[in-house]
Order: sequence, then structure tokens, then C-alpha cells
Amino acid sequence: MKPTKVPPTPTPAPGGEHVVGSHGVSGLVIARDKTTFAVGEKAFFTYEALNHTKDPVGFELLGLKASNGLFNTSWVNPDVILPGVPFRYDDGLTFNTRGTYQVVLAICFARCGEDDADWEEFPYGAATITVR
Repeated sequence: MKPTKVPPTPTPAPGGEHVVGSHGVSGLVIARDKTTFAVGEKAFFTYEALNHTKDPVGFELLGLKASNGLFNTSWVNPDVILPGVPFRYDDGLTFNTRGTYQVVLAICFARCGEDDADWEEFPYGAATITVR
């Protein structure tokens, strides 16, 4: 009797996943060209917000937020994320310190300039990069 050949374990795809947040939206960030950067080099990302509800979800502002607190506003006009239609955009951040960073999509749904602003971040959809 011949031994059964076991297929190789599939390699998981890098990056995060869409996990629905409290507004019915999920967010995902993918490092666009590479995941390792030099200090001072702009790291480019593609982000995607996806509406899992049946109705449009309005927002006022969205952008990329890094684990060191760095934030870049990508979209500042009130808009909507349509059901089932990915809201995609490319943007970047420049890191001036070596390290490993998580970059998430952050969306402000209401009252963005106020202390009680309605922000949501999507940590399960984070991209991880290294700056050397």
C-alpha cells in the first residue's frame, strides 16, 4: 500500500481582513508595492471600505492611521459608502523612525471636529509594514 501524499498547507495571504464594525462597514488597508521602506520614504497603501448594510452609509472624513499616531486625511468631503460597492483609494504615509507599524483605515462618521466625534478604526484590516 502506497502512503497518501499530504498536500502542502496553503500560505495565508498577507494583510488583514474585512471585519464589520458598528456602522455596518468594514475597512481594509493593503501595502501597495512593498512592505519594507527606508526611513523618510513614502509608504503607499490601497484602502477599501465596504458597506455590508442595505442602505448607503454616510461619512465625513476618512484616512490612514498608523500605530505611532501618524494620520493622513484622504477624504474630507461628506460622502456615502454604497452597499456592496467597495470605496477604494490610494494614499500614503511617510515614517521618519525605524520600526514596525500597523496602518488602519479610520473613518469619522459624524461630528468630526468635536470632542464626541464618531470615529471608527478597523484593526482587523490593518497592513503591517517595516521601516528600516
